[in-house]
Amino acid sequence: MATKSSNAHKKQQVDDLITCSLCLNYFADPRMLPCSHTYCLQCIRQIAASNGGQFECPMRDGTRLETNHIDSLPINRAVRDMVDILPAAVDASDQNREATVPHCDECHLDAADLWCSDCDADYCRKCCDNLHKGRILSQHRRVPIEEKAAESKRCGFHHDEKIRFLCSCEALICRDCQHSKEHKGHTPALIDEVVLDITEKLTTGFKEAQKFLSQTKEQGNLLTSGNENPNTQSITQIFSALRKTIDDYEKKLKAQICTIEEKNTVLVDSYLASLVSKQVALSKQNEDFDKILLAKDHMQLLESKKKLTNYLEQLTKELKELKPPIKTEYRIDGVDQLEANINGTLQRAHIIEKRPGNSLAFSSFLDN
Repeated sequence: MATKSSNAHKKQQVDDLITCSLCLNYFADPRMLPCSHTYCLQCIRQIAASNGGQFECPMRDGTRLETNHIDSLPINRAVRDMVDILPAAVDASDQNREATVPHCDECHLDAADLWCSDCDADYCRKCCDNLHKGRILSQHRRVPIEEKAAESKRCGFHHDEKIRFLCSCEALICRDCQHSKEHKGHTPALIDEVVLDITEKLTTGFKEAQKFLSQTKEQGNLLTSGNENPNTQSITQIFSALRKTIDDYEKKLKAQICTIEEKNTVLVDSYLASLVSKQVALSKQNEDFDKILLAKDHMQLLESKKKLTNYLEQLTKELKELKPPIKTEYRIDGVDQLEANINGTLQRAHIIEKRPGNSLAFSSFLDN
């Protein structure tokens, strides 16, 4: 049975799981670093602020974070849930455990450590040792309190006595019953000892039954062991070849589509490049025109009029003659019928069962 010290140790272990090693308090908004270590968000912020805007994992595993990455650290939801649940659960468990531990029947002060089946009493270790110092009492059967048997039933004939024995006549009796006329000459046995014997026998029986069942299963497995059936190997090889053929043809069709699309891309890129070139030239001419206007140089404007007009007329003519590229169109014939054709062909392959003694025959459409 768990003692107060062991309970305290377990509670300390729980506290260690949910305590931040930086602030030594239960985790508040626990965040998990890339190195998997977890700390409170506020603790991480404070260390980063005192370290020039950079946080370095206290475990010195090389993990570093800049301040602007701290708030995006993922929440350690498992730790957060433990903080919410474990402390209350441990306290409740301790309370339940203390409520179920009986007190010593002698001193009524300390929790019971031992149960004496002969005295039918619960004792703390000190009282138990003091009461059983004598030669006769020292022979009493004492067991840890957690191994104490369930409360015995009262005898139907002697209501002040508990049933303690199993008589050789298979009756459950008390101490008074074993001295009665009905059980004279019978051999009584302590129920605890009988239960122990039955438990050992049944445990051994279950182990033997499991051992026998395992051996029987191994014999059954031998019926299916051995090399792979040659018919199964044949099916595997045939369908592997089919999958490869289908995969290869799929790649071939996709390669043809890629070739067509690449040609179309070249045409479109060439068309767009021509437009970009004309745009550059137009921008240059327009820039020269703006400079003349900005300088208010009327003579320069008159001298450039013919050149600029001819350029604009030529550009308009070229744009009208420049036609968008005609992309190569294509269609895929026969693909819609592939699935139906393949299904129809596959249905021609089937297994033919023969009478016992004949080998399994596999009818393959590839053998035709």
